[in-house]
Amino acid sequence: MDFAIYREHLADAMQKKKLLMALVAVLVTLVVLLAACIVYQAERTRIVIVPTHLAGKIELEGENVSPDYVRVMILHMTGLLYTYTPHNAAARYREFLAYIPSNRLEEVKNSLQRKIDQISRLKISESFMAREFHILGPTACVIAGSTIRWSAGQELTKEDINIKYVFSVKNGGFQIEEIINLSPAEYTALLRAPGK
Repeated sequence: MDFAIYREHLADAMQKKKLLMALVAVLVTLVVLLAACIVYQAERTRIVIVPTHLAGKIELEGENVSPDYVRVMILHMTGLLYTYTPHNAAARYREFLAYIPSNRLEEVKNSLQRKIDQISRLKISESFMAREFHILGPTACVIAGSTIRWSAGQELTKEDINIKYVFSVKNGGFQIEEIINLSPAEYTALLRAPGK
């Protein structure tokens, strides 16, 4: 009789063991599937940025960026270069240097330092107002606008500027490869060029 009870307990224990093993197998399968889904989603991750001053969204996926992202970044870069006061020019130019590739950093830094010295010495302020923006291809665009320079409350100059930017996006980071100031004729010719 004790043997029969032992056999029942053994049969129950074996059934519980089989049930637990099945449950563990299901859980392991679920964990593996979830891990695979996470890896798949991580590889396909894209960043969607919606700044408060934009009506639409900006997309950045690996090396591919939306035209709105390029426009926002170029407007920001141009603002850093052409909107300043004697008090904030150095900080704005330092921020701009973060977008310059390391192989050109020293050259650009020296050029901006000369401009900072001139701004400090002459107490110049400048403001940029964008007028037009055109994307020329996957790595180039142009922006046109006006700048006003003043010192001690007096307007010094007002001029139209046209700038061509050559840029790259590496590992999600925006970099300015080249900046070219264009004459009005060069700007017009560039926009009329087939395929830009």
